Amino acid sequence: MSLLFANRALIKAAASNAFVFTINTTLGTGSNIQLPLPSGQTYNFTVDWGDGNSDVITAYNQTETLHTYSAGGIYTISISGKCGGWSFANTGDKLKITSVVQGGSIGVDYLGGAFYGCSNLSSFNASGWDVSNVANFSSFLSGCTSLTILNVSSWNVSSATDFTSFAYGCTSLTTLDVSSWVTSSVLNFSWFVSACTSLTTLDVSSWNVSSATDFSYF
Repeated sequence: MSLLFANRALIKAAASNAFVFTINTTLGTGSNIQLPLPSGQTYNFTVDWGDGNSDVITAYNQTETLHTYSAGGIYTISISGKCGGWSFANTGDKLKITSVVQGGSIGVDYLGGAFYGCSNLSSFNASGWDVSNVANFSSFLSGCTSLTILNVSSWNVSSATDFTSFAYGCTSLTTLDVSSWVTSSVLNFSWFVSACTSLTTLDVSSWNVSSATDFSYF
């Protein structure tokens, strides 16, 4: 893989406030990546695959959501435009994503199961990610066993209602910063950090949980 292409994509993405992430195709099957776009959401974005190629995506099942690289390796991918949903949901190319460089403002509306099962995801930069329209964060990071520190305190989660299993089974996670969240609309916190066996720091002192009805196995 050309490092020049990866750096070019990263610089371009940072300037446009895109969703940027890295993959390693050798961690999964085949030299390809399938974008995990759930049905029922709106899509109108350009994806830069990090190898000099790009596509415009307007449907979750569009042929171009699957991209094959000429050589296996590490690539930086950027998405600019409207990407209404994102959900690996413990399927597909979940093993190939290794880091989230930035979330960006991509008009996301649905993040249920977003990175569920992405066990090689070791770095997650949550800054700049506009999640203000997202209601469903269930199983957002479930099974991300390589992640050690997560700071999502800057997120506007005022529309959120469901955080079921948000970080369930993140066994290497030691610090989760959610200290500034406005949680007054959240109904379900069940299994939120359950099975996070290494977690030592979690500050929820500022939360308003007046609407919450389920804290089972928190």
